[in-house]
Amino acid sequence: DRGVYRTLNGGDDWEQVLFINDTTGCIDIEINPNFPDSVFAVMWQRYRNPAERSVSGPNSGLWRSIDGGDNWDRLTNGLPTGDNVGRGSLAIAPTSPDFLVLTHTDHPGYFIGGWKTDDGGDSWEDMDGLDPYGHDIYNSFGWYFGESIIEPSAMNTIYIGGLYMYKSTTLGDTWEQVFDWCHVDHHAFNINPNDPAKIISGHDGGVNVSYDRGDHSTRFSSLAATQFYAITHDPSIPHRLYGGTQDNGTMRTTDGSIDNWDYLYGGDGFYCLVDPRDSDVIYICMQWGGIRRTLDGGNNWDSIGWDMSGDRTNWMTPYIFDPHNYDRLYYGTYRVWGTTNRGNSWNDISPDLTDGDDPGGLTYGTITSLSASPVEPGLILVGTDDANVWYTDDFGGDWTRIDQELPDIWVSRVATHPDSANVFFVALSGHRISEPQPHLYRSDDYGQTWHAIVGETPETMLPDGPINDVIIDPDDTALIYVATDFGVFASMDYGQSWGELGEGLPMSAVFDIDFIASQRRLIAGTHGRSMYSIGLGELEVEKSPRELPVSERMFLTSYPNPFNGTSTIRMSVPVAQSVDVQVFDLLGRQVAVISQNQRIPAGISEWSWTAQTDAGISLASGTYIVVATTDSQQISRRVQLVK
Repeated sequence: DRGVYRTLNGGDDWEQVLFINDTTGCIDIEINPNFPDSVFAVMWQRYRNPAERSVSGPNSGLWRSIDGGDNWDRLTNGLPTGDNVGRGSLAIAPTSPDFLVLTHTDHPGYFIGGWKTDDGGDSWEDMDGLDPYGHDIYNSFGWYFGESIIEPSAMNTIYIGGLYMYKSTTLGDTWEQVFDWCHVDHHAFNINPNDPAKIISGHDGGVNVSYDRGDHSTRFSSLAATQFYAITHDPSIPHRLYGGTQDNGTMRTTDGSIDNWDYLYGGDGFYCLVDPRDSDVIYICMQWGGIRRTLDGGNNWDSIGWDMSGDRTNWMTPYIFDPHNYDRLYYGTYRVWGTTNRGNSWNDISPDLTDGDDPGGLTYGTITSLSASPVEPGLILVGTDDANVWYTDDFGGDWTRIDQELPDIWVSRVATHPDSANVFFVALSGHRISEPQPHLYRSDDYGQTWHAIVGETPETMLPDGPINDVIIDPDDTALIYVATDFGVFASMDYGQSWGELGEGLPMSAVFDIDFIASQRRLIAGTHGRSMYSIGLGELEVEKSPRELPVSERMFLTSYPNPFNGTSTIRMSVPVAQSVDVQVFDLLGRQVAVISQNQRIPAGISEWSWTAQTDAGISLASGTYIVVATTDSQQISRRVQLVK
């Protein structure tokens, strides 16, 4: 589905008008304002999965249509071709639309050149004046940013953004750096058409505005655009909130107010912990697991990760307190490390819990999540990016793998139960392999069996998309909160049904949530719209009608999910009863009957389904709904068939 799409009725309907292949998409489009049928499309060949990526290819380049998108030609006269052409950025001069400028990256993302044309793209020449700045323009991250723009009233003035921003007032012959002392990584900018000296730049530090074409600029400091990776609070002083951010370090507010934040440490910030016994003892982590500790509230920091140096680590490396001893921490690389002296020294307490290093070129085969049971000392739950889930109940002496019934996708979060040591939760994410379904599972037997808890009807299910965090309410364990790419959702019935939690949260991915027990407040760290909180008292939780043990309720699950070939459908019922199990497509048409009026005993029953209709016709890839019906209840589960 990559390519260029066109609408002729204001967006009601769309058609694909340019398709090259499954790995080539469109990264930029420009339209000639004087001749709208003249359309330019910058195509970019790239792919990425959890283990490998490529950001260039022979299909990357510039295409042009002169009939409104019906037909396209590739423009190559003077432009680069070949395997090493990557992302491109195109700008057209509004006052003289035959003049355009184009830049390209290579693999892995360095600047390879800039070109200009004054004949509408028929021929191109190098902008050699950019060459001295080539390394700094993209600095190997050109796949991440890059935009060009031409001043609306003066075609000789061109801006190119990357790691820094550059300006030419000589049609690209000479260049100078502008927006000095501004945060790096410029992604978007705009020129005021009525006052071209006024330029706004959007970058990894927020937004800067210049009133003199970039010679000086001022940052908008009140814009709520922080991208939080992870958040926490100080258990002793709960209005003190902490967060690790994308390219803006680790930040803290000491009073919980909007405009009182201070900067603790640099780099990309991730998980942070505050010792519940001493608010001056704080742990923070940078990209790839660079863990630091302060004993004086942030005035001085020590690196405490030397023992783990050289290990394969996740970009967002997890580490946690042992809830029974805050001098003890656990840290995940491809194995688990433990310390009993607040990080002064560490020992590995597990073997490699992943499937090993992957030759694809990206760091893969790493631990992504850790959880330690608040009930049973020594019980640690571990999830990895390559779909493995393990636990130990003796501080790492022995490990048991428990993911046999779970999807073979990235584990985004694991969680232990606040009251029951035997109950585990696992959230997984398939968005890195274009699998959008929500994945949240619960086990009541130390991971030996699992059932999905994403909702039981279309109206009460979690939205399609990644689940990034899960918290079980310690005051009422029927209440579960999850952070998703579409906000925060809550279930008041152990995951049977879900709804969006509260109002006022902007549409943004929520990467992390934090529960403040003393205030009964939930904090949400969004990845792009800052941090929010909500009081949970208004939920008016009544424990008694929902405190039934899970074993006294009916569950339905299937595994593996997604599956290719045979799916095992498992159902648990509290008492012996008759059941119908059927499969429907998304249009509501019955495609298979797995069980009809079958008497099953109390406990767990299983069926195998080979993705065929009752007539033996193999089904196509897609989403199907398994529905189980008894005399008193009907529940359903979505399954994904992938061939």
